Amino acid sequence: MKAKGLFDEVSSKYLLDKFLTVNGKMDPVKVHLAGTEVLWIKCDLPNIVEKEAFAYILPLEASLQQLLSHPEVLKYVLNPAEQSTDGFLKDVCDGSFYKTHPLFSSDRQAIVLVLYFDDVTTSNVLGSKIHKFSMFYWTLCNIPPHLRSTLRAVNLYGIARTKDFRKFGAEKIMSVFLSTVRKLQNEGLKIVIRPGQERIFRGDLLFSPGDTPAAQLLGGFKEGAGGANRPCRRCDATKDSMQLHFVESAFTLRDKVSHEERVLTVTDGTITKQAAKHWSTEYCIVGRSIFSCLENFDPTKCLPQDFMHVVLIGILPLEIQEFLTYVVRERNLVTLKQSNPCISAHDYTHISRDKPSAVDDAHLDSSLRENAVQTLALGHVLPFLLRAKIEHDSDAVDRLNNLILLMQIWNLCLTFKFQLEDVALLEKMILKHHSVFKTVPGCETYSFSTFQVNCLNLVL
Repeated sequence: MKAKGLFDEVSSKYLLDKFLTVNGKMDPVKVHLAGTEVLWIKCDLPNIVEKEAFAYILPLEASLQQLLSHPEVLKYVLNPAEQSTDGFLKDVCDGSFYKTHPLFSSDRQAIVLVLYFDDVTTSNVLGSKIHKFSMFYWTLCNIPPHLRSTLRAVNLYGIARTKDFRKFGAEKIMSVFLSTVRKLQNEGLKIVIRPGQERIFRGDLLFSPGDTPAAQLLGGFKEGAGGANRPCRRCDATKDSMQLHFVESAFTLRDKVSHEERVLTVTDGTITKQAAKHWSTEYCIVGRSIFSCLENFDPTKCLPQDFMHVVLIGILPLEIQEFLTYVVRERNLVTLKQSNPCISAHDYTHISRDKPSAVDDAHLDSSLRENAVQTLALGHVLPFLLRAKIEHDSDAVDRLNNLILLMQIWNLCLTFKFQLEDVALLEKMILKHHSVFKTVPGCETYSFSTFQVNCLNLVL
């Protein structure tokens, strides 16, 4: 007797559709993008064919209907948590942006949406072909923070091949999502919350986090921000001024009104291409944001920077690399043969599967071969593992203390509770760290992103 396979129940499209229907899952909707791809097919009779470009989405309205029929989720929406009154910020809903939002400030039971966009790469382990997809996810801020980022609280909205998404733009795949958000803003959505009981919910998109390329793309900014004179999407800092000043008050923050004026200038069809290119390079703007149809969405405020990419894949590995180069090569205070066993033997508890790998001598010339979590772990344990070996060298200690200060900045930005008074402390810590870091030989020309300076406004 043949054993039943794990995927026998979904071995065909018919069986898969039946399984989804029986288990209350939604069928994805195919969205035709504006165009086709011409392919050269190599076979016995070579031929040129047109392949249609398309995406798949799970419509937001149907997803909300299914999600709000869940008693636990509905409970969180209808019974919002009390906003903090003790001076601590514990959730995005405690921030000033939420409290002054035209809808959320007056309707605490409104649906609060957060949208996330990123690319994902898949491949066949038996082959070399790589497939890259662009994916949109959303979640409800009505759900408590400790549950909000769990896998079951994150909902897929859409997926498309990245090359199709880049070629034909985000308008087609996002049109259904944005039209539903506009409906939530205005007349609201009628949702069946219990059998025979309906309720109209209003709501809005609060913000859309993402890494720099994703946020720049959705916001209508240049993805290659480094080529712009004013590369920050939150302020008007120039490439030169952001290397001289490390406090937010030194810069003029962008706002929705002036941003819209600049968009009109860049997209003005009556000016020459050279003029349009000049203003695009000056302000780091290429066009209108995909969210421009949402009246409460401000591209200069609602596309917050990604802490992980800016710190854990940005300045932190660079500073660790610089510190190790100094104590290993320049001062001969410790060797990699001495430090690597200590790094490997350390107990990393809940992140043990992502413990840092050994640092080779070649890594000090190129870059550390660590992922974000490994870099975070390494940044936390190095001070404990190496301080005793370098404490007689004052310069090495100063560099280590600056690394510790960077880790404190990271931990303060990612803390679960934040006091308003901590903003002033954070500003002083950033100023001190950056000022010291720029005095290190070889680091004078490092270009701080303005987020590594200009994050204070995001906290509030």
